[in-house]
Amino acid sequence: MLFTDEKTFQWKQSSDTRGSKIRVSLSNNNCVTVPEDGLYQIISQITFGFDGNTKRNVAAQSITVKRRDTGLTELIQKKVVPVPFRDPNLHPSEKVVVSSNLLTFARARVGDEICVNVHPVELVYVSEVENALTVELKL
Repeated sequence: MLFTDEKTFQWKQSSDTRGSKIRVSLSNNNCVTVPEDGLYQIISQITFGFDGNTKRNVAAQSITVKRRDTGLTELIQKKVVPVPFRDPNLHPSEKVVVSSNLLTFARARVGDEICVNVHPVELVYVSEVENALTVELKL
């Protein structure tokens, strides 16, 4: 995952995806485009970081599919992550991190976009190993 600013992020190709036909979407930073019709397994891991100045009481991630032919977006799965307990002895800038994992399946057609949405983006813990998206054609 690569952050383009404090409000948006973009998936980037990794060395593990060099042979894959699944590509980062050109129109939506948080999406990948599927190359063929089928059933896709989707695994998303997003890690949120909460410090002593966090004003929110929850964060969330969801997986959606944006249909190329209709433009409609379908919610596949959503998870709400509550702010974890913070030891009052921690320094206010020290972060407590919590991973949010989703595993689901979705039917998609050529050109559809599988997207991971996070809210609020500024609570995502920036790390190349803590945040990952795996999309694999199953049928």
